Amino acid sequence: MIDKRKLKLLIAAAALFVIVTVGISIFLIIRSQLYSATLFIEFTPISSSARLEGDFHQTLAQGENQIRPGSYTVFVKKDGFAEFSTPLTIADGDWRAIYAILDPNREDTMDWYENHPEDAELRDKLADRIHDPNTPELQATIADQTPPGVTFPVFGPGVTYRIDYGQSPTRPGGFALFGTYYNAVGYELLQQQLKSYTTAPGLSYEIILVDETEEAETGERDPDFFSE
Repeated sequence: MIDKRKLKLLIAAAALFVIVTVGISIFLIIRSQLYSATLFIEFTPISSSARLEGDFHQTLAQGENQIRPGSYTVFVKKDGFAEFSTPLTIADGDWRAIYAILDPNREDTMDWYENHPEDAELRDKLADRIHDPNTPELQATIADQTPPGVTFPVFGPGVTYRIDYGQSPTRPGGFALFGTYYNAVGYELLQQQLKSYTTAPGLSYEIILVDETEEAETGERDPDFFSE
């Protein structure tokens, strides 16, 4: 027969277990609702520190981080390296990715990547990813930052021009509009179309023009080709 005192202790322990379990469940539900956006970040050197500053403050780990929706600046720092920072605006349910490669800026760190093969391997991987136009994070950014009602690529009438959206070849982690024109008419129409994008509220693009005219191939061009 179970002692009454022991029975009371067992009942109390069971009740406490239920209360704690329910409390943790409620906490996780509330937290999942508050931290409803996902930031994926990778950085090298691996020993760097990453932090979110803005509407809220949060230390970031390599990989996926659940964060609150809001406007932030992401910082990645390590002593002896140039600081990395980039703005981030993220909404409820959004997924974003940031890749940071820190550059040595002190004499005693200049050979860091040569002496730390794991960091060097990650640096090369991130460099490839930054410039890969087919990554999911690029597609997510395209969906978030394209002008309203626009789906890329955009084609001009006939064979005149096209506009693509992709990774910037000059700014790691940045994005750009690539305007390709095939003739003089395409050049003029392209300029007009790009102007409408770059004046859209809240949007700012790097513009890269790609010349694929016959004149560009032969090196011969009418001096009036780029007429105003």
